[in-house]
Amino acid sequence: MRKTKERQLEKAIKILKKLLIFLIVLFGVSDMIIAAMAFSSENGLFGYGAKIVLSSSMEKNSNVSVDEFQIKDIPVGSLIVIEYAPERYLQEWYDALQEGDVVTFVYKVVGGSITIVHRIKNIEKGENGYKITMAGDNSDSTLQIIDTADIGSVNRITGKVIYCSSFLGKTIYMMSDPIFALTIFMVASAILIARAYNDDPDRLLVALKLPNGGKYEKKK
Repeated sequence: MRKTKERQLEKAIKILKKLLIFLIVLFGVSDMIIAAMAFSSENGLFGYGAKIVLSSSMEKNSNVSVDEFQIKDIPVGSLIVIEYAPERYLQEWYDALQEGDVVTFVYKVVGGSITIVHRIKNIEKGENGYKITMAGDNSDSTLQIIDTADIGSVNRITGKVIYCSSFLGKTIYMMSDPIFALTIFMVASAILIARAYNDDPDRLLVALKLPNGGKYEKKK
């Protein structure tokens, strides 16, 4: 019985070591993903990129119907995949935009410029381009207008959102949190050790080398 318990403990320790290595790798990979998304250029990778949405302006609004659109509400923390506007075929890319599409764009504000994710509310065709009006589903009173004919303007559309996942976005951030990895490791450790000594708790003190004189005596 004693040898069996020792083998169970050894097996549990091996599993915990593998789990710890897995969590370290997972933590590192998730950090790399977040870093890559944070520093990705407007050209992305092969014309595509990903971002985590930090604003609530595209969250669900009962007064705004989005059922007919491909991209619906975007909760805070969601992962979005972006098709970046191609420089070589920019005019053709603009021609394909429709009302209801969700786009990313750079917009001038006090003190600089920011990247925003909003839905197209109106497209007005002009002689040399389009005047595109955008707003957040959750902040319809605030409108942004970009004239694509004004090539030198700070205000410009950078891409179109083609996919959104709240689950993936929150999962990536959760995996990057060291507290998350530590919690999983501690819970798994407790479960494995408890299973190894479920019918003989006194041996757990010996296994953990707690003060008991270094001796183990089976209870009668």
